Amino acid sequence: MILGSFSWRGMEIQADRIANEMIGEAIWLNRVDTGSATPLAIIRSDRLFPTKFTPTDDTAVIQLRAAYDAFRDTTPGPA
Repeated sequence: MILGSFSWRGMEIQADRIANEMIGEAIWLNRVDTGSATPLAIIRSDRLFPTKFTPTDDTAVIQLRAAYDAFRDTTPGPA
């Protein structure tokens, strides 16, 4: 279920919630402004796990999590 999208570092990020019996609930943060969905991170058990496509500078993970949290603050419903 697509939760919505937000901008981060000039990229358009789409938050997509996936839930099943095997993995439980996870939220994929995918970059979608390039014409295809590139997975940047997964949020599971309230922790952000970067993928190999996440920028590697020192603040990228912290900034991505802050951008996601700000997005969720403006989105109604459970996180």
